[in-house]
Amino acid sequence: MSSLSISTTSLNSDFIKYINCSLTYTGELAYCLYNVEKVSGLDVTHGGGASMSTLLNYSLSGNNDYSALVTYLEFPSTGTGIYKIVGTLCTQENFDSWKTAYDTWSDSYLEYTTVNGVPSATVKDGAPDAPIQTTETVKSNNITLVVE
Repeated sequence: MSSLSISTTSLNSDFIKYINCSLTYTGELAYCLYNVEKVSGLDVTHGGGASMSTLLNYSLSGNNDYSALVTYLEFPSTGTGIYKIVGTLCTQENFDSWKTAYDTWSDSYLEYTTVNGVPSATVKDGAPDAPIQTTETVKSNNITLVVE
């Protein structure tokens, strides 16, 4: 079972709140995507302007160590809000298993065509649903942020 803890050292006068995240997990991750859950208060953006529900990968360097990261929330105005940072993670083992199953499904049930130079794929009639990745969702405790 994974866990996510957070802290901040931002001042109340700061419209941008830097959030230090510490993720504990087992095994190697294929990816971990983050978004923000509002418990109450103002809508904020994260990671440079993304909406709270937008999933972002904060490990753009290609490094697959997701144990520590810094994100930031930006407030549109003064106010108070309570938030959680949410991580959606997929182990490399689960990703590899899904990829194998998806490739088999794709080879069997997708039909590829090109129309006006644009490639597209169509699911064949009677095809089962595509395999779904197995992920885990972790949420931090609430963090109360104030902009005065």
